[in-house]
Amino acid sequence: MFHRKEPTVRRFLGLALAALALALAPAAAADAPTRVEESFARSIPKFVSCPGFTVSGEFIVTRTVSTFYDQDGSRVRQVTHVHFTGTLTNATTGKVIPDEGNQIVTVDFTDGTTTTAGRVRVVTYPGQGAILEQVGRVVRDSQGKTIFVAGQQDFQTRDFAEFCAFMAAP
Repeated sequence: MFHRKEPTVRRFLGLALAALALALAPAAAADAPTRVEESFARSIPKFVSCPGFTVSGEFIVTRTVSTFYDQDGSRVRQVTHVHFTGTLTNATTGKVIPDEGNQIVTVDFTDGTTTTAGRVRVVTYPGQGAILEQVGRVVRDSQGKTIFVAGQQDFQTRDFAEFCAFMAAP
């Protein structure tokens, strides 16, 4: 009986020492993500070019940028949550309409893609509905070329006819 217990005790001590060594070994983990929050004003003098006039944009932007790293400290992904409020103005007549939106922009540093998703903007006018839309998902490759589009994307299609007609009207 004594001989049978000795191998069991040795196995137990061996397993216990192995578990202790694993517990004390440094973990291979990614660096903690960084997070930056900022707010700023942004002016876009030539937001949209309409026949005979230009529409400018003035915005207050709030964004949170989270950057994720691998175990070597290299950036692997950056996620930016953006919210803005502002106005779009016919530079010739001064006609103004409010603009607001939210989007999530994800940059994947491993494959070079940038994905923009969300209700980036929906400019509406009571009684007419949406006159300018940028909603859904757009993916661009590392060269900035659009490789995927989903949703209503007036800026992708350059379909500003309804918006320009509204902004031109008195």
